[in-house]
Amino acid sequence: MSTHHRLVRRAQLRSRALREPHFLSRAYLMEIAAEDPIVGPAETWQRRLEGHLFRHLGYFHVGEKHSPTMKIMRISATGEALEIWFSHVPDYQIDSLVNALPTWHPSDDGLVNGYPGLRYRPTHDGKGVEFYILDKPCSVAFRGLEVAVFEEACRIEIADLEGARTEQHMHRAETLSDRPEEYETDVAISAIIRRAGVLLVGEVDSIDLWPTRPNRLSVEILTEDRSLATFRKIVSGLSSPHLSPRMIMTETEGHSGYRTIFRIEGSHVDIDLRIQTL
Repeated sequence: MSTHHRLVRRAQLRSRALREPHFLSRAYLMEIAAEDPIVGPAETWQRRLEGHLFRHLGYFHVGEKHSPTMKIMRISATGEALEIWFSHVPDYQIDSLVNALPTWHPSDDGLVNGYPGLRYRPTHDGKGVEFYILDKPCSVAFRGLEVAVFEEACRIEIADLEGARTEQHMHRAETLSDRPEEYETDVAISAIIRRAGVLLVGEVDSIDLWPTRPNRLSVEILTEDRSLATFRKIVSGLSSPHLSPRMIMTETEGHSGYRTIFRIEGSHVDIDLRIQTL
């Protein structure tokens, strides 16, 4: 394969994975070494933040068959940051993100829910909400989420609780929390989100994720297209050696890949991918 053809193929896959314009993918790849991954993995704290937020969200793409929709438009990812553009973030998903923030009862020492040190702020242009962890190198920005709407949901949700929102210090309840810093499935959640565009082929209507055991993440695609061609396109994209961390297919079963198991390379974490017909 010629150098030019290899560049084109890598740019096509990056553009697909991130839903990024092809010319931007090509420009990015021309600045990195040929052996570098086209979409790299999250660093430790970034991976933990992505795992926490998207575990709360569950559904991270909701298409035309549902109302309201929440379609992924584009993703931008670096080792210490993720920015994701949605067509819209509906109220029930706003509530899920609010519940990802730390809250506690005034008389208790521990957290009711949320991640210690998790905070939010408006994006630099005021057109989205950015989540981060105090004094840690990580951030996740949600576009398509209005700051005023999110803050109103925060106000309602903590009516009978106390909670950290924008304060730049840790509260006692957070410092005493016994919540683990990381779950095993964080690496799988981050890997899926950073190549989510690969799943958006055919007539995909919605994508959901949830941990089914400490080291296994389930991902379900609802689609009108269960063709073998679509299945192969999804699997070849997910397991591409140009993406990191590598996802290695270990088994598949059922018609057109009803269920396929991937292993995250270098870990004991599996991803159980299920393709369901609407």
